[in-house]
Amino acid sequence: MNKISRRFFLKTSIGTGVVLTVGSKNAAKLLAADNLRVGILYDTEKCINCQQCVKACNEEYNLQPEEAYLGVKEFREDGKYFRKRSSCMHCEDAACVTACPTKALYKGNNGLTYVDSSKCIGCQYCKRVCPYEAIKMKNGRVSKCVGCQSFVEEGNVPRCVKVCPAEALSFGQWEELGEVGLETVNSSQGKFPEAQVYGGDKFGGLGLLIIIYKTPEIYGYPADSEISAILSGWKELLHTGGLGVTAAVAGLGIMTFGIARNNYNKEKLEEEKNENE
Repeated sequence: MNKISRRFFLKTSIGTGVVLTVGSKNAAKLLAADNLRVGILYDTEKCINCQQCVKACNEEYNLQPEEAYLGVKEFREDGKYFRKRSSCMHCEDAACVTACPTKALYKGNNGLTYVDSSKCIGCQYCKRVCPYEAIKMKNGRVSKCVGCQSFVEEGNVPRCVKVCPAEALSFGQWEELGEVGLETVNSSQGKFPEAQVYGGDKFGGLGLLIIIYKTPEIYGYPADSEISAILSGWKELLHTGGLGVTAAVAGLGIMTFGIARNNYNKEKLEEEKNENE
């Protein structure tokens, strides 16, 4: 039985049926104007590890290597080379947005996760709770991929998508990208039986959907699919005005310590389990 399910990509709105690779500016404008949820689809098998996306991103946002929003790495598994991307995943249920006591991180109408650095107080709680370690700090303030916000809102595709020579990156309506990804996976099952679209069921649905050809653990992607129960409870209290900023910062410090401690305990239990096997 095919383990790839379409339940994560059911149509929730009237779509444009548009998926973009390089160019297609008019279609991109249509997506931006309709306030539809947008995203990026990354096919790791098409990726040639040329680093053009990384270079374009760093140049566009004047980033040093340690500040880079985007990374692509190649690794070897079972005698074959695979690629993985590290960047903000634009989680629909974003832990960073939940943890931020000043709303410096927020969700756009198009589903991307944005930053208002003027509101950032440098507490770094967003960085501590991000399951993908995608948050950077620049000049003491939060800094991360925002999906090329200004480009997308003007009806253009993100820089990384535009420069990819292998068309490993596609930009478009999120649901349509999911369908394209599933079609690719289904056609690859003979050669890659573990192929899947990673992200449809993670943290409310990732804005960056990734076609992977081994299990997520091989790529180093987390198995968790939702934010911590502690953080979820904090979300309602924090964003309904139940706490002031000072109390929020203090409370978040305790909360993130608890999350870190819980993760440490889980790792220790896993290590002990592996040693006993």
